[in-house]
Amino acid sequence: HHDDYCTVRREFVAEKMMDRVNGMYRRRTGYRLSG
Repeated sequence: HHDDYCTVRREFVAEKMMDRVNGMYRRRTGYRLSG
């Protein structure tokens, strides 16, 4: 249960960061984050 919680939280944070990167930093450092 604890592992599942950590996994879900990790995925949620990762998805949120992806949205943030795509929305704000895509033009600036999008290529850096990709590489």
